Amino acid sequence: MMGLSNILAHDILIDIVNKLSLSQNIKLSHVNPFFYELCQNNRIWKKYYDNLFDRMYISDKSIHTGPVTYWNCKCGYWPGYSELHTELDVKCKNKKHYVNLEKKVPKAKNVDYKKLFVKKYITLVRKDKMMSRETQFINEKQKLTCYKAEIDKQLQECNDILDMYDYIHRFM
Repeated sequence: MMGLSNILAHDILIDIVNKLSLSQNIKLSHVNPFFYELCQNNRIWKKYYDNLFDRMYISDKSIHTGPVTYWNCKCGYWPGYSELHTELDVKCKNKKHYVNLEKKVPKAKNVDYKKLFVKKYITLVRKDKMMSRETQFINEKQKLTCYKAEIDKQLQECNDILDMYDYIHRFM
């Protein structure tokens, strides 16, 4: 049986896998051992690891779009209402206001990017406020479920006592 691995060259397959999203890559790695080995390529995981960071920075070659004013950039001291639109001598620190940004290149070589990606991704998920709120919500929901079960148990005991009381009063 001819498979995709027999038809295409290894480098072409790596380029195809490199175009996949993270979830697609993980799904493909579960197909068979060949694709598992292919998806574990360090070059592929380097791309996912680099996407976790914003490595762009403002350099001397970066060009600010528009004038640097307090109204546009919100940098420097409050100039007062009459000076909101006058140009400032302060450098804007907002990366979105610049074009031609430079990219920092990591200096590490011979690194297992999959391990680094997993470690950093777990750290980011733990620090994410939305995730912690959801976890807190789940914990609160579990507590409420336990309280409800406890109240139902006590209510059942009270009903049993009332039934006993009614039973005894019937014969008196």
